[in-house]
Amino acid sequence: MNSAPRSDCFVKVLVEFAGDLDVGQWAERHGRGEVPDRTPFGLHKMADATTGVAFRVPTRNQPLRTLARKVQGRCDGWDVVGQGMRRISPSRLHADVVLCMDERAGLPAALAKVRTPVVSGIAWIDRPEPGARAAITRRALHRLDAIFSHASAHLDSLAQGWDLDRERMHLITVGIDTDHFAQADYPDDPTTVFSVGDDRFRDFPTLIRAVGQLRERRLPVNLELATTLPVAMPDEYGTVYRHRVDGVVRSPAGPDVEAGAPDPSPPDDSDEHERQTSKPATISAPTCAWPTSMRIASIRPTCCR
Repeated sequence: MNSAPRSDCFVKVLVEFAGDLDVGQWAERHGRGEVPDRTPFGLHKMADATTGVAFRVPTRNQPLRTLARKVQGRCDGWDVVGQGMRRISPSRLHADVVLCMDERAGLPAALAKVRTPVVSGIAWIDRPEPGARAAITRRALHRLDAIFSHASAHLDSLAQGWDLDRERMHLITVGIDTDHFAQADYPDDPTTVFSVGDDRFRDFPTLIRAVGQLRERRLPVNLELATTLPVAMPDEYGTVYRHRVDGVVRSPAGPDVEAGAPDPSPPDDSDEHERQTSKPATISAPTCAWPTSMRIASIRPTCCR
């Protein structure tokens, strides 16, 4: 727990990430200049006179870690095993609130909740689809004490699609650590378009068609995509990078760096259009730095309001 002067309304926040992300190892990577801050998203900066921040320590039991990863891979990335093991852990029971950055940890934490409030970001879920999975997701969303997203339109869609109370949903903006990812001059070739991501709402086909239309007008546009989603792009349009960019990303301003939290879901390597490349994607890594002004007043215990 970060040390801070105690006040009459001191809130103890326990941060839980999906999988086996180790904040201690993250700090070592920060010391080597590989990631922007000593904790993911700079979450330790939430600590002040009224807020203490602690981070879950992943299990060292290798068989359990292996089991958790296998189950995660079959459950849309949900950290089912990890959250089940931590359901009545002392660190959770002694916390005032559990904070999860996305639904991989947040939804199973909500389902496993005993008494400690759970707050989670939602990154990938949008409107419900028919089936049993939607019923489980709905129950988990309604058990969350607060929800945040980085886009207001996403919050509106979630509230309407899952019948959620908009009052407990919050817009939390994030940014880029410009000390770590320094601004760079434009490359010599200003006609290269970069697009990065694996979320299911990313419309690569439309982007590829748009590039094709520009090229038909004899505009020398080159497209570079970094995704593990199945995409079909003519070779002459550019390059598809089929590895996850959170593993190795090169900023135009500097050397190769690792960026982002690890994604537990296995890459999809079944695409017949897959093209492997040994060079890293020349894309400025969009790792977010958590704003130091971010606070959790909306989920403080009633006695502290």
